[in-house]
Amino acid sequence: MSKLLATYERFPYALPILSALALVLTLPPFNFWPIILAALVPLYLFIYREKDMYRIFTGVLFFGLIFSGYLSYITLFSFTWIPEAHLFSSLVKISAIPFVIFISIATALAICLLKTEKEGLTPLERVILFGIFAAIEWAVGKVFIGFNYGSLAYAATHIPALRFMASIGGTLLVTFMVVFGNAAFAEALRFLFQKKNRNRSFLIPLGVFSTIVGLSVAYQYVSTTATTSSISIAIIQDTTRTENEAFGKVVNGSFQFPLLEKRVKEASAQHPDIIIYPFSPWIGALGDTLDNSRFTKDVIGMDVAVFSAWLAAHVPPETTLVTWDTHFTDGTYWNEINYWRNGALVGSYRKIKLFPFMDYTPQWAQRFGIYSLPYDGTAGTSTSPFGVGKVMIGSLVCSEVSRPDSAQENGKTADVLFAIGSEAMFTNSFPNEFNLLNAQLRATESGRMVIRANKFGPSAVIDTYGNIISELPYNQSGILFAKIPAQTERRVTLYSVVTEYPFLILLVGYAPFLWLLWLRKSKKFPWVG
Repeated sequence: MSKLLATYERFPYALPILSALALVLTLPPFNFWPIILAALVPLYLFIYREKDMYRIFTGVLFFGLIFSGYLSYITLFSFTWIPEAHLFSSLVKISAIPFVIFISIATALAICLLKTEKEGLTPLERVILFGIFAAIEWAVGKVFIGFNYGSLAYAATHIPALRFMASIGGTLLVTFMVVFGNAAFAEALRFLFQKKNRNRSFLIPLGVFSTIVGLSVAYQYVSTTATTSSISIAIIQDTTRTENEAFGKVVNGSFQFPLLEKRVKEASAQHPDIIIYPFSPWIGALGDTLDNSRFTKDVIGMDVAVFSAWLAAHVPPETTLVTWDTHFTDGTYWNEINYWRNGALVGSYRKIKLFPFMDYTPQWAQRFGIYSLPYDGTAGTSTSPFGVGKVMIGSLVCSEVSRPDSAQENGKTADVLFAIGSEAMFTNSFPNEFNLLNAQLRATESGRMVIRANKFGPSAVIDTYGNIISELPYNQSGILFAKIPAQTERRVTLYSVVTEYPFLILLVGYAPFLWLLWLRKSKKFPWVG
């Protein structure tokens, strides 16, 4: 023990750095996600062993710089966009530096503010206080409008017992359980290395964590969902990226797309009720007419009448084809999931939660001459599902899969959610893999099946508990077939009723409660309480 303490004094920042490196290993391309169960143990031991606030700040700062630095490197530095918006693309890459610094400093300051006299707290109180880390992560996620690839909940999503917590308190509760479990294990290590005053009260947080995990596993095994019928789907996943092959063209008034025609023929051989092509089959917007005379360049790439003729020739009339398009109508651009049947457009979902710079350029950015798109999209207003047979389908467009509120709103009257999107603006698979995890979390939170459809993959069918039933990996072309059950009674999760805010209030309110309790016990302010 004395040797360990001597080593610690020589390298006090080794523990937070070890935690940061452990978290990095849970992420792609390493994917050693089981490490998440112990990755924060070194950081916990560092914070509660260290008394010097300067050392705590510096240690947590190192932790943040390493972890968020890696995240920024594999996301923002791999970002690509349309050539016309080169200034925007450059700013995205440069923004990685201030983002990393800001998040690291904010986390270090928050941890320092929460530091209390460890001798005045029981192991359970210390463990829960460390859970404030979950609230910090929640705040960061709000700043990035759901895109927080550093969330501890992502690695935990691979563990069904922890993922199930999302049905109770969303990703906030999943993260809290990860932090709680790490802190409980750290308390157990503290007990093992103590020679004097060994207090077995560490068993309380460890027992609480084990009990909750055990109950969540048991519930998933004993619960069932009754169904009466089902529909079949086929997801076309094609990794072709060259413009001449990846998109169709209008030639002499007729739409031609040999690659998609081949894929649709393959899918139709299985007689599915729905074929999903999770991309736009053409370059440009879908218009009411194929008329670009009002624009300085070709904006409209397809009109409904021309595509309807192609549908009649290549898609069975009883099959619904789903595409993801930009629709220009009445002078407005909509980001849509479109449902086509028997040569006609029979239904649409217009994206409601628009993402700045991806769907529109904010006014403040335009004033600085920063444009990310040649046009601005408009937010839809209706969450009404689309019906195929007895199955009601809700929709999530691209970035909406990262937003729990979208899944709650769009899944209220739906049996299943179609999460259709693409991460083609990134040069690696990291965002693709994380949005599949997002789809698993949305399924767990809402209690709805989620069909994740992505042109470049991974595409997957996910059940109401977030388990992947079938999957087509990233960068693999093919067709994913599956059946969607029609539920006789839709699940109502606790999260869909109360969301994460009650848990957030309790968690954030816990820190000042302990502080006041400590003041009272220390008799500095005996009137407190």
